[in-house]
Amino acid sequence: MRTTISATISFLMVVCFFTTAIAGEVSRLVPTDKVTVFKDGEKIAEYTKEMPVPESVVLSCNGKCGIKLDDISIVGEDQSRFLIDSEKNNRYLGVEKGIVYFGISTMPRKIVFMTPKGAVSANQVFIEASSNNRMVEGYIKVSDEISEIGVIDGGSLQLLTNDGQQLLKPGQRFILAQAEI
Repeated sequence: MRTTISATISFLMVVCFFTTAIAGEVSRLVPTDKVTVFKDGEKIAEYTKEMPVPESVVLSCNGKCGIKLDDISIVGEDQSRFLIDSEKNNRYLGVEKGIVYFGISTMPRKIVFMTPKGAVSANQVFIEASSNNRMVEGYIKVSDEISEIGVIDGGSLQLLTNDGQQLLKPGQRFILAQAEI
């Protein structure tokens, strides 16, 4: 399972890096089938070919889709729904449902991981010297029952939570619980 996930992430990252070098753009969306774009709950577009990454909208993957940004690479599994948004000091990755894998090699700004059950932010990445990919590989999984963030391989991710800082190492996960208001 771990090898399959790493192979999937590695393959799509190579595709994203290769197409970025050709196109000369930093952000790229590469669908294997189709990506549907929603804004305010309404369908506004469908993409079947590589293009710049649309931000601040919900992306729904039919088949897998790969995304390459300057500070993070993302692979959305089939039927996953997520969004990406950026500010000067923060990058936001929100997952509504499904599994979204990520690879982080540098962290020039904080990354906020958002789910329906809560959010955490990462402010530092620690890459293992022996890592083949030179990046921390992880995932966000959202279902009706649970929302979690985990690290698969490559190093550790320092999370800022309501309970303080937590270092997420390979094989560990952090469960997000919906706060009662």
